[in-house]
Amino acid sequence: MDLAEVAKTIEQESGHYTGGSIRVFEKVGRDTFATLIRQGLLPHHTVLDFGAGCLRLGYWFVRFLDEGNYYAIEPVVAMLEAGKKHLLGPDILEKKRPHFLVSAKCDMTTFGVPFNFVVARSILTHTKPKMLHKILAEFATCAAPGGAMVASYWSASGDKAYSIDGPIGDEMARDDWGFIKLVKYSLGYLQSAAAEYGLQVEEVMLDAPRVGQQIWIKITARTAE
Repeated sequence: MDLAEVAKTIEQESGHYTGGSIRVFEKVGRDTFATLIRQGLLPHHTVLDFGAGCLRLGYWFVRFLDEGNYYAIEPVVAMLEAGKKHLLGPDILEKKRPHFLVSAKCDMTTFGVPFNFVVARSILTHTKPKMLHKILAEFATCAAPGGAMVASYWSASGDKAYSIDGPIGDEMARDDWGFIKLVKYSLGYLQSAAAEYGLQVEEVMLDAPRVGQQIWIKITARTAE
């Protein structure tokens, strides 16, 4: 399957941006899948694809995971349905029985499932502070013991700072809710926000170059000292 051509079809059919350049559509999905594998993902784990879009990541995860272990949340129906049609298809849907939820409420707990992994690629890069806190609170509630959220963000400071000008989440009001084109955070801000929910944040180093200067972080429950 030529995933770049499939991405073009999805964009045309759904009328929505697939979340990045079609040229790197396959690479982003494959590299994200590899990132979770490096973090210990196994077929029997439950995975939530948070902000699943047209299933650019789901294409890889659904095929790898055991039946019923892939969950996805996406607010745009047209993107999700186009992805189900062109990246999965009826045979895969029947065999793997993935779960889908159309929602913009960041309601990870709706499934009632403890997740071994939540993947949120290029979600915190567009998320204002109040929505960020909702995501962290939801994850703290739905994470399985030892579970992790693997997410990417744009750094606001240091040698890894995102080079494009844009708002800094650290400086926004705590009650500012929504999804915007671009937002950057400092690692310290993310760590402080996560700590409010008993979570800790660490950067995940990768061998492969970052796409769009995004940095991977791993969010986990704090261990007892």
